[in-house]
Amino acid sequence: MDLVLVGSFGYDTISTQHGTVKDTLGGAAVHAGLAASRVLHQEGRVGLVSVVGEDVVTSDLDLLESRNLDLTGIETLAGQTFRWAGHYEGTMDQAETLSTDLNVLQEFNPKVPEEWRSAPYLFCANIHPAIQASVIEQMESPALVAVDSMNLWIDIEREALSAVLRRADIAFLNEAEVRMLANESNLVLAMRAVRDGSALSGGSQVGPGPQVLVAKKGEHGLLMVADGYTIAMPAYPSRDVIDPTGCGDTFAGTVMACLAESGVENPTERDFRDAMIHATVAASFVVGGFGTIPMIELDRGTYHARLDRFRRIIGI
Repeated sequence: MDLVLVGSFGYDTISTQHGTVKDTLGGAAVHAGLAASRVLHQEGRVGLVSVVGEDVVTSDLDLLESRNLDLTGIETLAGQTFRWAGHYEGTMDQAETLSTDLNVLQEFNPKVPEEWRSAPYLFCANIHPAIQASVIEQMESPALVAVDSMNLWIDIEREALSAVLRRADIAFLNEAEVRMLANESNLVLAMRAVRDGSALSGGSQVGPGPQVLVAKKGEHGLLMVADGYTIAMPAYPSRDVIDPTGCGDTFAGTVMACLAESGVENPTERDFRDAMIHATVAASFVVGGFGTIPMIELDRGTYHARLDRFRRIIGI
């Protein structure tokens, strides 16, 4: 196993000005996995760790397996699968959550399969930081650990989140979360404070934060800061933004898959820039339809045509 992805498996009900879909396949692990499978498309390279209920649709599991995703790490428990309902309007930069039914996700105690624990790359999607920490503990000595989070954990689990961020090599946060975590309106200063640990619980004397911090800026692209260099990149100029659900997970899954494909343990600026280009393009397809449908239906020719177009746009 090259890349282990840990997060939610669920069914989403999403409404935007373009329509509504009900109980469509979703969840952070699913979005990240589908994206990663486009890069690491050989069997046995990407493994998902999650939990589903007895109501899980068998054809959805079959679909994921058809993309060469290993589902050995998905546990089935008595009860219902995680469900989320949300609504977007206006610029659609943030969802209004209408309902969240954790269901079996409340009992999620991830167990990384023994044979996966030596995997070199790990991504913990947005789940409780204590669960992220338990997953990191199960891994032997991963070359790169990446995490995602959300404003809820910053608000109510700052100490646990801070501990996880100090163990992560890469953190994916949106710009509002970075500012919130650092209590600093200037994004550059906020990112510096997160990376040096001064914005985390206990301050910099406890230890630094993640070496690489990616601030996702939605339609305005991204800002990534690492030791010795900074990468700023625009979003792909999409005409049709139908549903942004899963964009962040798609982005992170693609970045981690690109790094895993290259096999580097200490990615260079060039490695990260190339991964970010792929991730930006992958995310641009996700916004063009509801849920996981755009990534499921995307063909390689269309993807690479847009990838080439984006490289020309940014002058690479």
